[in-house]
Amino acid sequence: MGKFFGSTKRMAAVATTLGSLAFAVPAPADLSLVFSPDNIGPGGQSTATFTLNNTTGGPLSELAFSLNLGANVTVAGAPAIDSNCNGTLTATGGASTISFADGGLGIGENCTISVQVLGGATNGLNTLTTSQLSSDAGDQGDATDDLTISDSLLGFSKAFAPTSVALNGTTTMTYTFDNTANGTNVLRPAFTETLPTGLVFASPVNAVTDCSGLAGSRRKLTPACPAPYPLTCKRNLSDRLQRLPVT
Repeated sequence: MGKFFGSTKRMAAVATTLGSLAFAVPAPADLSLVFSPDNIGPGGQSTATFTLNNTTGGPLSELAFSLNLGANVTVAGAPAIDSNCNGTLTATGGASTISFADGGLGIGENCTISVQVLGGATNGLNTLTTSQLSSDAGDQGDATDDLTISDSLLGFSKAFAPTSVALNGTTTMTYTFDNTANGTNVLRPAFTETLPTGLVFASPVNAVTDCSGLAGSRRKLTPACPAPYPLTCKRNLSDRLQRLPVT
């Protein structure tokens, strides 16, 4: 044991000073998970959105988490991925795991990660929970959300090929209506999508479809398919898109 030299009064003052010291600990980060839509048909598509939030305190580094999608949900074949988080995101088409590593958040910062997933053929509720969110400050907790696959709904998905294009380059966007796992006919499926700024239908558009009732413009596409859909039917709609400069 070390020796202390000085008066008892001085030693008491030193002890009091040490006792009042506060040590800063990095603030925890919150992790949330939301599926949208959260009720899809077999083969249908949903977007898993993860939000990381560092509310107070110091900056955080080494942020990491993973999500096991289980046997009935997979990452979409050509997943649309959107992330403004600093770090490494791994989400491969057909895989059953999404993972994030080497992330960082400053004081009060937040960021989001979105990944498209596909429902499997098994009807029912899928409760999906991430691993603990880890960081240089330790484990921060997990996140949970439900994704329901209902065989009363039509499977609906979208894919791009290729998934990355240069300025003025083109890609093919394909929508798929899939009723092969559905136990009932589906009447008059329809949708509308507005293309984001910087993306237009190419000229020529080279639209290919086995859906009927196709209506579209340079910014909007509204296909409607026959009613009712037979039990074992797939319908595909493909259009060529062009990336333009954003002004």
